[in-house]
Amino acid sequence: AEGQELGNGEEMHILERQLRDMINSEFEVNLKCREVENQKSQLEKEVAKRVSYLRELGLTVTTCIEERSQNQTAMKSLSEQNNILEGHSLSYEQRIANLTALLNQLDKDVADLFAINTQLNAVQSPKNPPSVT
Repeated sequence: AEGQELGNGEEMHILERQLRDMINSEFEVNLKCREVENQKSQLEKEVAKRVSYLRELGLTVTTCIEERSQNQTAMKSLSEQNNILEGHSLSYEQRIANLTALLNQLDKDVADLFAINTQLNAVQSPKNPPSVT
């Protein structure tokens, strides 16, 4: 019976050691689980920051695209207005050319009339006073 008690005592020590090892192992597992949970929490925070940054970047890109579209629309409108103004400019240049030609003709006509007037005055000079009837 004493041998059996000794055997039981050893078995108890083995069981106690196994129990301690299991408790230590469970403690280590729990510690590792907390570390993993902390890492998971940190990663979730980092992902949330990056998602927020990407959303802001997306909004910025969207704003830039909208501004570019507005600028393109404005440029198209300005181009159309420029084409209209160029058309008016060409029309005005043609009018100016026509008016310049008319002024040159008028200057020539005035010069011709002045020459005729000079000739008439020479004919009606005091040497040959006009006859009064």
